[in-house]
Amino acid sequence: MLKKLQQRFIWITMVLVGTVMLLGIAAFCYITYHQQSLQLDEALQVSARRAMLSWAYGTSSRDAQGSLGTQRDAQNTSVKTYTVLVNQEGDILGSYGSENEIDDDVSWHELAGKVLRADGMTGKLSSRSLRYKRLPLSADGTYSIISFVSYKSLRSYLTSVITFASLLFCGLMVVMFVISWFLSRVAIKPVRKAWVQQQQFIADASHELKTPLTVILANNKILLSHQDWEADKQRKWIENSQAEAGHMKKLVDNLLYLARSDASKSKTILSDVNMGELTMDVLLQFEPVAFEKGLTLDYTGVDTEIHLQGDSTKLKQLVHILVDNACKYGARGTSVEVKLTTRGGRPVFSVHNRGNAIAAEDLPHLFERFYRANKARNRDESSTGGYGLGLAIAKSIAEDHGAKISVTSTAAEGTVFTVEFKRS
Repeated sequence: MLKKLQQRFIWITMVLVGTVMLLGIAAFCYITYHQQSLQLDEALQVSARRAMLSWAYGTSSRDAQGSLGTQRDAQNTSVKTYTVLVNQEGDILGSYGSENEIDDDVSWHELAGKVLRADGMTGKLSSRSLRYKRLPLSADGTYSIISFVSYKSLRSYLTSVITFASLLFCGLMVVMFVISWFLSRVAIKPVRKAWVQQQQFIADASHELKTPLTVILANNKILLSHQDWEADKQRKWIENSQAEAGHMKKLVDNLLYLARSDASKSKTILSDVNMGELTMDVLLQFEPVAFEKGLTLDYTGVDTEIHLQGDSTKLKQLVHILVDNACKYGARGTSVEVKLTTRGGRPVFSVHNRGNAIAAEDLPHLFERFYRANKARNRDESSTGGYGLGLAIAKSIAEDHGAKISVTSTAAEGTVFTVEFKRS
C-alpha cells in the first residue's frame, strides 16, 4: 500500500508540474509567434506604404528602393520584403527590394495574379511561405502595390524554439521525477512510521486481548469438565475469569478512548476546574496504595487555588494515570512528590518519583501505545496490571487541553512527568 501511495504521489506531482510546464511553454511559443507575426505585418505595412508614396509622388525606382531599404533597416534588418507595382492583369510594372532575398525560384507575375484574384488586402501564400499586403493606387483598381514577406524564418525560428522547449521539458521532467521520488520518500516517511505503529498496535492489542481470553476459556473448560464440583470449589475459577474479564474490559475501554481521540470524536467540554482540589481528591485515593507499597505521598507543593479551563473528568484521569504510574515504579521507602504551581502564568502539574531510571533511548517512545521501556517497568499482572496505554491516554488528554506533556529521568534525580497547561 505504501509503495502505491508513493507511486501515486510521484504521478500526481509529475502530472501537475508537467501540465504547468506545458502551459508555460505553450504560452511562450504563442507570445513569440504573435510578436513575430506582428513584426512581419508591420514590415509589410511599412514597405507597401513607402512604395505607394514613392509611386504617387513619382520617386525613382532606385530612390524608392533606397528609401524602403533605409526604413527596413531602421525597423529590422532580419525582415526582408519585396514590393511590386502591378496593373489589374497582374503585369509587374516596377519592383522595390531584392526578389532573391525572398525567393529566387518563383514566378512573381503568377503570384501577383493570385493576390489580385484573392479576397481581402492581406493573406498568405502557403505554397511559398509568403505573406502579402495589397494597396490599390487608384479607385478603379487599375494599379496596385503588393508587398511580400517570407515567413520561412519565422517557421524555422518557431521550430527551433519548440525543439529546444521540448528538450528542456524532457530534461526538466527527468529532474522532477528524481525530485518527486526523493520528496515522496520524505513525505511517506511519517506515513510509513504511522503504518508500522498501527500494525504494531494491532498486534499488541491482539496479544493483550488474547491473554485474558485464553484464561477465561481455560477456566470455563475446567468448569465444564467438572460440573459436579460444589459452588465453593467453582468460585475460584469464576473469580479468576471475572478478574480477567475486568482486565479485558479496561483494555477495551482504553482502546476505544484512543480510537475516539484519533477520530476527533471525543469532545472536550471546557469549564472552570479547580485543578488544585481535583488533584487532592485523586491523591486521597492513592494514600492506601502508596502506604501498601511503602511510599510516601508528598503533596505540599499543590496549590489548591489554581483554576483552569478544562474537562474535569479527563483531567482527573490524567492526574490518576501519572500518580498511578509514579506509585507503580517508585522505589520502596521513597516519596512521590506531586506539585501544582504556576510558571509564567501557566498552570504546571508534575509528578516526581525515585526508582529505576528510564533509559535515554526509551524516553522519546514512552507516550507510544503499548510501549514498555524495560523489564523494571514492564507489566506484571500481579502488581501493576498495565497495558502500555496509560501514558498514551495521558498525552491525548493533555493535547485535548492544549497542554504539553514531557518526561525527564536520571538515576540521580529520578523520573519527573510534567504537564504545562496554557494560560487560563
